[in-house]
Amino acid sequence: MNRTRLLLVFGLASGAPTARLPAQCPDGSPPPCGRPAVAPPAASSVAVLYFDARDTADAYLADGLTEDLTSLLGSVTSVQVKAPGVVRRAQQATPGNAPAIARALGVRYLVDGSVRRVGMQVRVSIRLLNGATAIATWGNVLDRTPEELLGLPSVIAREVATRVGGLTPSSAAGALGAVRTRSAAAYDHYLRGNFLLALRSPDGTARAVAEYREAERL
Repeated sequence: MNRTRLLLVFGLASGAPTARLPAQCPDGSPPPCGRPAVAPPAASSVAVLYFDARDTADAYLADGLTEDLTSLLGSVTSVQVKAPGVVRRAQQATPGNAPAIARALGVRYLVDGSVRRVGMQVRVSIRLLNGATAIATWGNVLDRTPEELLGLPSVIAREVATRVGGLTPSSAAGALGAVRTRSAAAYDHYLRGNFLLALRSPDGTARAVAEYREAERL
């Protein structure tokens, strides 16, 4: 009989009381008690999760829309938005677990979405989630032609900013600024270039430069 079992038997035989953890700490949290309190996330904090591309050929588009939406929300002073790199790492650490991602990032809200082709249009499904519960507080399905994708991040950012940042639709539109280009083809090359550059490979970098040059030409 090992030492641990001997001590247990001795304690039971002698009637010695055994220590029990409390079912609940005084502050209502589960044991062990005395852990440092974690401040709740700011009411206007949000992270844009990388959109899911139903077809790998559209991965550049899903990533591009995600990063453009993040950038636009970052220009709104009343909204606190997490950087894309930090968000990607949190997504990779706990994929599909919205509450865990929100806790890791310290945000109140999450934006998630998906991109897929429907005929000649691109369908973007978008949701604004309560990070603690993963319950959607707003959502929409937006169908756009490739030529109309230019303005889509601004449309989504305006909806999120009004709900997270407490802005009116008109003030949100003013805070988001203008579209960087009016050429749909140039925008597509720009997004492809960003995607290739993120691969961090010599071939990817060379191809990214070619995409940027084509975007500039247009």
